[in-house]
Amino acid sequence: MSLINKMLQDLDARGSRGEGDDGARPALRPVARPDAGLKVRVIVIAVLGAIVIAALLLTWQFTRRPAPSRAAQPPPAAARAPA
Repeated sequence: MSLINKMLQDLDARGSRGEGDDGARPALRPVARPDAGLKVRVIVIAVLGAIVIAALLLTWQFTRRPAPSRAAQPPPAAARAPA
């Protein structure tokens, strides 16, 4: 008899002892993952996004050049009165 057949017979013998339908212990069951980490992750991403947007707006505000004012320019030469 091959080793595989012997192992299959051993498994069948274990299953027939009445330990449960699938042979697993009934006290063992998977534990659900908590969703608290998702909320924290979303809050952190939102705060970091707001910081990045604020930094970009401030950088844009302070680095753009102001438009030249018309009051600082001398009047055109044609508008001067003859001397």
